[in-house]
Amino acid sequence: MGNNFLEGYDAVIFDLDGVIINSEPIHMDILNDMVRPYGGELETWDYNENFVGKCEQDCWGEIKRRYQIPYSVEELIERYVDGISRYFETTQNPPVLPGVRELVGMISAKKRKLAVASSSSKKNIMLSLKSAGIRDYFDALASAEDAGRGKPAPDVYLNACEALEVQPHKGIAIEDSAAGVKAAKAAGLYAIGLKNPDSGEQDLSLADRVVGSLEELLQ
Repeated sequence: MGNNFLEGYDAVIFDLDGVIINSEPIHMDILNDMVRPYGGELETWDYNENFVGKCEQDCWGEIKRRYQIPYSVEELIERYVDGISRYFETTQNPPVLPGVRELVGMISAKKRKLAVASSSSKKNIMLSLKSAGIRDYFDALASAEDAGRGKPAPDVYLNACEALEVQPHKGIAIEDSAAGVKAAKAAGLYAIGLKNPDSGEQDLSLADRVVGSLEELLQ
């Protein structure tokens, strides 16, 4: 694929957390703030191995079981999303990954469609893109809350392709997690795996191409 990685493709679909916004450490902090009253404290390796890339329903189902939290999964997700929302509504310096703004601008200039396919809520997707200053570039936002199954199932990517009116084999996915790469490949997309140290040692071996930074795609 070389540097002309868009050749032959009509759309690029980004994961959100760990690809556009380096938000996994933020998510882990908010999660730990919520579980400490119940004797919980996730270590980084545990969070990266068991929660990165997974849908909120699955994550909070596991958290509720682990720590016997007396709230429903839906209530926990609502509190979690509120915490993320407060962060993005107040931060003046969101942790946007290097090269994101330039890459999104380049893809748009080359007349390819853009979407997000994320395990996060649609509200979180909207706030994250707005805080990064790139919301207007995206033609579609696909969230796991609107899909039948979360990643590694392909549903969220299939929804994004449908919204873009693009066949999956004509789309590129950019992912930082093993679950995300599996979802993209199961949907039939070309998958680019992004090595992000803050997402842990993710197995990206199923990806068609692996890069160390988004800036590699700009060269």
